[in-house]
Amino acid sequence: MTSLVTLQIVEQLKDNSHPPIILLNGAWGVGKTYLIENELKAKIEEDKEYFGDYHYLSAYGMRSVTDFQDQVVSLFLCNQNEGSRYVSTGLAQVGNIARIFGADKSEAGLFQGVMSGLSGAVRQSTLQNLSNMTIVLDDLERLIDPKIIADILGTCLRFAEHNQVKIIVVANEDALSDKSKIEKTFSDIITLSRSSDELINILSDKYKSTLESTTQMLILRYLNKFKDLSLNIDNLRVIQRAINRIIKLKNRVDSIEGLDLPLTHEIITQQILGVSFLAYAKCYSEKDFKDFLSLGLTSYSTNFKTFNSQRNGEDVEKELCKDEQKIEEQNKIIRSIFSSISLNEGIVHFCFTNLIPFCDDAELINKLGLPIAASPLDQLIKGYFFNLSEKEFDQGLLELEELLFGGANKDYYQWVKGCETYLYLINKNYLNKVKTDELNRLKDLLTQGEIIDFSTIEHGQFNRWLNVPEELDTHEFKSLLGAFITKSEEHKNAEFAENFYTNWQQAIFTGPKDYDRNPFLHYLNVSNFCGRITQWKGGDIMAFIGFVKERFTISNAKDRYEVELPFIQQLIPKLKIKQSEVNGKLMNGIISELVQEFELALEQLT
Repeated sequence: MTSLVTLQIVEQLKDNSHPPIILLNGAWGVGKTYLIENELKAKIEEDKEYFGDYHYLSAYGMRSVTDFQDQVVSLFLCNQNEGSRYVSTGLAQVGNIARIFGADKSEAGLFQGVMSGLSGAVRQSTLQNLSNMTIVLDDLERLIDPKIIADILGTCLRFAEHNQVKIIVVANEDALSDKSKIEKTFSDIITLSRSSDELINILSDKYKSTLESTTQMLILRYLNKFKDLSLNIDNLRVIQRAINRIIKLKNRVDSIEGLDLPLTHEIITQQILGVSFLAYAKCYSEKDFKDFLSLGLTSYSTNFKTFNSQRNGEDVEKELCKDEQKIEEQNKIIRSIFSSISLNEGIVHFCFTNLIPFCDDAELINKLGLPIAASPLDQLIKGYFFNLSEKEFDQGLLELEELLFGGANKDYYQWVKGCETYLYLINKNYLNKVKTDELNRLKDLLTQGEIIDFSTIEHGQFNRWLNVPEELDTHEFKSLLGAFITKSEEHKNAEFAENFYTNWQQAIFTGPKDYDRNPFLHYLNVSNFCGRITQWKGGDIMAFIGFVKERFTISNAKDRYEVELPFIQQLIPKLKIKQSEVNGKLMNGIISELVQEFELALEQLT
């Protein structure tokens, strides 16, 4: 499909009310040259009678307007019968001389030598008689000298006005310094811009055999994400450079056995696109990315929040200075781009150098953080089994039945997820089993109480998420599974109590639960507590007294810690007995303070 810009150019050149010279304007990398090569050239060559011979020239490397004129004359003469005979004769006569003056052995090089030998009068005569041509002049903004640019534009305008040569100058208008010259030269300025979808279509056509649909969707997702973040990345060359790196690294890792290739391809694509786009849009260097990694992409607003300072029951936050605000804004962008993946320093280095680490497969996996392929069982449980071979699927079924019915002390989460997969396969006729019979088998195993290792069950704010299958989400199965959860809680509580007696602060503030804000005293044994606390250092006991004081003076202490009331009621008289048995005035006074603090806590809870 011909784009609107191409149609505009063609129609503008056919408008005889002004000289046929236009500027195709567009930012660097937007795909101006691609448009010329893949659309405009064919459209012009369709109407040879009007547009004449099509010629493409790059201004890059031209040192004077004479260079431009010589190339135009060369192209014109090559396409004229008389000119061709002249050129053939000239090549025979001045070929050796041309080589002496630096022309190469090709016909084009020799022709340039012939042009160098033309007299000024002959050149001017040829220039005056140019006709029946369409010239595309690209890369004009790459010329450094404004005078050369002005001279070339002046020559182009003369060709258009006096010879009716159609001229299309391809350049970024913003990069051309003499704005008045632009206004005086061109009959129209047509600007090319690209949407994300257009860029993807261009790249899809270019990389038909190497750019699969998954990568295309990831690119489009990242382009849209950058737009949401107000970061401009509609640059064909930057995207193309990133894709070339993706293809290069994918070709290397595809030869490594044992990788989870679909996930590896996704990680490589996401990280290379993210790094490449940010490097372009924000001018980040490799060092910048390393700094982000060393900081862990942390949030300043989190770091500077003062939790221990309260006013009117609200946390007080420290104001961020300008530098901190700038870093915080950068981190927000980084976290947004790489929210679902862990940025890898090795891939960052590859993005900036285009050099794959020269090492063996095992070391490359480690350097780039590539994922190892999941076993057939893992793929079954995760639901990614549709691409397995029949042999791998059968192997996965054997491993699944071993997980569910073989042996004891299975991981709680793996076993329940295995049940979900097993029942799904029965429901969808992948397995020729009677579901009620299999449910009874699972029920019997749970009843025996050995199939699950209760120590694998996690508790607290970071416990693993688990989707219990519908068939196990019944009162009977909940009760059987609940027995393991109860054992696990008892085990964890006993483990916490022992840790508490050894180092109370570490147990409370680094444990799996938020013990500093939730009840825990009822997990402790009163006699054990009284026996162990007198073995603590005085400073540790005083720190604990301060913790208890702060804990029970909050307004909702009764609602939150009422479950601890029986423990405190039993503890106070036993602590008083322990105090009377303690030798030494210092420890006696410390235990006395502890008793007083628990008595105040008791008042708060009753």
